Amino acid sequence: MNQLVITDVHANLKLAEAFADAKLVPDHFKKSVGDCYIAVNLANRYGMDPWTLMQELYIVNGRPMMSGKLAIAILNHSLAEPLRPVYSSEGDERTITLTGRLQGEADAQSVKLKVRDARTANEQWKKNPDQMLMYASARTWGRRFAPDILLGIVFDDEEIPGVNAPASPPAALAPAPGLKPQAPPLHDPETGEIKPPHQLVRFDDETHAQWAARFVAHVKTSDTITDVDAWEDLNAKQIAEITEAEPKFFERIVTRVKAKRIEILGTPVDEAT
Repeated sequence: MNQLVITDVHANLKLAEAFADAKLVPDHFKKSVGDCYIAVNLANRYGMDPWTLMQELYIVNGRPMMSGKLAIAILNHSLAEPLRPVYSSEGDERTITLTGRLQGEADAQSVKLKVRDARTANEQWKKNPDQMLMYASARTWGRRFAPDILLGIVFDDEEIPGVNAPASPPAALAPAPGLKPQAPPLHDPETGEIKPPHQLVRFDDETHAQWAARFVAHVKTSDTITDVDAWEDLNAKQIAEITEAEPKFFERIVTRVKAKRIEILGTPVDEAT
């Protein structure tokens, strides 16, 4: 497989500019021609439609992060025989044997992975362990047998320094109540995968109040304090701008985020002062 060459820089750039101005791309690609250009090039590399790839690709700390189902789609598109799972055992010992065959290879290759060795804090490991095993083993299979395909990509349930690891949020930024969510849910409707925190672009026609409402709606989808911290860290610049321009909206963010922290920690509101 040799799809690393960018064949038409000018055409890709024009396409990236069109995507950056589109309303049907995820928030983190809007108004960012550079990120859209990278996504277009990745789509060319993987032989995919750019818009489809953008739905499952996120930018976290300057690195591309993709969902597990996108990784499987990319690998299957490049293999002579698609990845096939076989499951055995139950509970923590639940095991997947994932097999696929590379182009030009006579023999298929397999990896084995157990729930206890792959499980993360994601709630879907309790609800859909077989599906999560499929995602995790596909990542392992790809990096072991086809590293050129998934080179440089991280995945939405992996540890990323400064994002998945516990972070220290700015002291002034705590959590808050009152703004109604206006953003779409960050959980995949089919698999329940949690989409990771990312930077929310403030659109040209968007007020501070509207951006704050979107930010709070995203934070409220968090399952862990780490996720809340990451949302704050990745959007610290915009929050700082709101703090200076519209202090009252900053106070709403603080109140809402604080309420979410209390909810996650399970501390009664009247005890958390």
